[in-house]
Amino acid sequence: MMQRVFGVFATLAIVGVSAACSSSSGGTPPAATDSGKTDAATDTAKPADTGADTATPTDNTTGKPCTTVDQCDLTGNGYAHCSNGGALGPYYPTAICIQYDPNGGDLPACAGTKTDSNGMPAEFKGCDNNLGLCNEQPTNKQPGNWSCDPVCQATDTGTWTTQCAGKDGCSFLGIGTDSSGKTTVVGTCGAGCSSNADCPTGSVCDPLYKACFNVKCGANATTPNAECDALSKQLQGGLGPAWTCDTTTGSPTKGYCGFHYPKAPGAACDPTASTHTCAADADCSAYGTTCDTTAKTCNEQCFCIGATAATGAFCAASCKVGNDATDCPTGFTCDPLWNATTTDSTGATVPTFPSTYSWPAGTIGYCMKKCAATTDCGAGQACAKNGGMSQSDCL
Repeated sequence: MMQRVFGVFATLAIVGVSAACSSSSGGTPPAATDSGKTDAATDTAKPADTGADTATPTDNTTGKPCTTVDQCDLTGNGYAHCSNGGALGPYYPTAICIQYDPNGGDLPACAGTKTDSNGMPAEFKGCDNNLGLCNEQPTNKQPGNWSCDPVCQATDTGTWTTQCAGKDGCSFLGIGTDSSGKTTVVGTCGAGCSSNADCPTGSVCDPLYKACFNVKCGANATTPNAECDALSKQLQGGLGPAWTCDTTTGSPTKGYCGFHYPKAPGAACDPTASTHTCAADADCSAYGTTCDTTAKTCNEQCFCIGATAATGAFCAASCKVGNDATDCPTGFTCDPLWNATTTDSTGATVPTFPSTYSWPAGTIGYCMKKCAATTDCGAGQACAKNGGMSQSDCL
């Protein structure tokens, strides 16, 4: 099984990813032909930028730390933004420059990019002089479909060649080969906090998605979710019933909106629970959840990974490799969930990664239960070792 988190705002939906992709992007922009002082298409003066001359001006700032939009939008084209202005909060622990169309369309540099059958990019297409990758976003991210997200990249031994800024995490998208024929793993930067201390002042680290949110709530004890509900209604598609106010005494997120589910990581779940119709909470008791009386369907049990309950679907939480003890419950490990083997161009089954590969610290993964044998796992699960992992876990 191999999955990857995208989501709000960079990561709230789980989608599949193909076993291998070819990479055409790197982390270094090509050299400018005239020090960036004129536009190659018209040979006329243009706003100062430090990248290659192209018909469409580039900012060459994607992935760089920022505090204001002016540090990102050097060309004035309106597509480069500092990530600290999201509706739910800063999201990224370390604010960085990203690109998207604020009017809700595709970023011009990424328009026409194709997706595969899993909804993932069918090819790696660089943007902002290859400092970013074109990435199709769910409707709840900052406005826009195809956006330019900062690139992160590792070698065939799991050594970073392009790392995300500060506490931000890397969600790997696919593997390919570099100019010397060696395996390279490429992805984009997103959230990755492990504690409130990782987040900008005034925001907290959501324990499930590891993103920094700053929507305060609970001002009225009788309607603690009022602030969360109001914001959810403003966003296209809403955030779902799991977006609620945490007022639990002693909770690290007390008084802030976040994603809270009835089932904890590792628990068995039914990914079809939210498709079942209901009229009252009693109709959803079999799923351990309640009825959404507006949608007339049962609410989600958790962040559920898997095809069916019978084949071992389970509740997950995101994490960063290297932060297992902080991000995951005791007895769990952080696994990016990539298959150990794949099929090459001849149809032969081969290892996905070289034997030297291990996931570098800072890689986004999921909290998975450690195991020594299948008897340690739940119904329908097996104890196995995924690609790049030294520890077996329940899959």
